[in-house]
This record gives sequence, structure tokens and C-alpha cells, in this order.
Amino acid sequence: MHYRFVEVEGGEDDLERVANEWRAKGYELFQAVYKTTYRWVLVFKRADQA
Repeated sequence: MHYRFVEVEGGEDDLERVANEWRAKGYELFQAVYKTTYRWVLVFKRADQA
């Protein structure tokens, strides 16, 4: 599987914006990992892979 790891700093709107940007590139959100307040790592995988 092909994964992308993206660090995001911000609130819920920022997480949604980044998720939408990667969805448009053919990825789907696989997991969100909380690091600290307002810091996340989003894990995306190719949408066409199981």
C-alpha cells in the first residue's frame, strides 16, 4: 500500500481542509494521530487500494 504522512497544525477546519486537498489527489484519510494541542499527523492511503 502507498501511504502519505502529513503533519497538520491547527483546528478542525484545518484538518478538514487538508483531508479534502488529499482526497482530490486520490487519497483517503486512513488515520489521524494526535500529537499535541492543535498538532496532528494525518495518514492517507491511495483511494484505489484496499
